[in-house]
Amino acid sequence: MSTFMWTFDLTGRQVDVMVEDTTYTYSASHISLLGPEMLLREKVILAQTGELKGYVEPGAAHSSQVIQMLNPPKRYPSLDPNDRAFSGKPIHPVDVGGQELTPDEYYLMILMADNGGQYYSRENINGY
Repeated sequence: MSTFMWTFDLTGRQVDVMVEDTTYTYSASHISLLGPEMLLREKVILAQTGELKGYVEPGAAHSSQVIQMLNPPKRYPSLDPNDRAFSGKPIHPVDVGGQELTPDEYYLMILMADNGGQYYSRENINGY
């Protein structure tokens, strides 16, 4: 059995995770948003994650905690930053000194969640 400690990290820093004598490399943001069970599930390995949780519900952006926290603005038929996806006023990154995402960045986060939070895309495979 192997264990590790994790601090929430949304950077692109590479993280090596060793499972059953094999090392897998993911970005810190991928592990933080989807939780380590996601990467282990990709390798068909059963894991007990304890207190670690995922902020993305693969295949369901609307149910994903990170999307609810970001509360993206209405995008169609035109961008309206005053009309948000979720009612109420959750804590938003701008409210605590963060920077507003661009409409395209919000859209990429939604696509990432709706498409299952997959890590291995053409950009993340050696040789591309």
